[in-house]
Amino acid sequence: MGGKSLKESFEILKPGGKLITINGIPDFKFGQQHHLGVFKSILFEIASLPLRRLAKKYQVNYCFFIMHPSGKQLETITKLIESGKVKSVIDKVYPFSKVDEAYQLLESKHATGKIVVDMEHLN
Repeated sequence: MGGKSLKESFEILKPGGKLITINGIPDFKFGQQHHLGVFKSILFEIASLPLRRLAKKYQVNYCFFIMHPSGKQLETITKLIESGKVKSVIDKVYPFSKVDEAYQLLESKHATGKIVVDMEHLN
């Protein structure tokens, strides 16, 4: 998610919420954590200023995240899902024949969870 979607995400989070993205702009902290040097870290800090201002405006925490292949992380995520600590919230499931209705719900911005299109029964 990036661009318009990223900016809209700030608006829908509750104050104190966290916006974690892989498609945003890194900040100073990211540059330092990845040993990219002070100069690059400062450039990241400047480039991420508009997003950090949005985070402040909506009282949310913004974090740029990059994935690294890690069996340990996958194991941790699996445990969180299996224990119910991490859940995927589904708003509505549509059969593929009603994909247009699913898209209308998406565009309405009134979905309160994931919109699922069931493709299992395609002929």
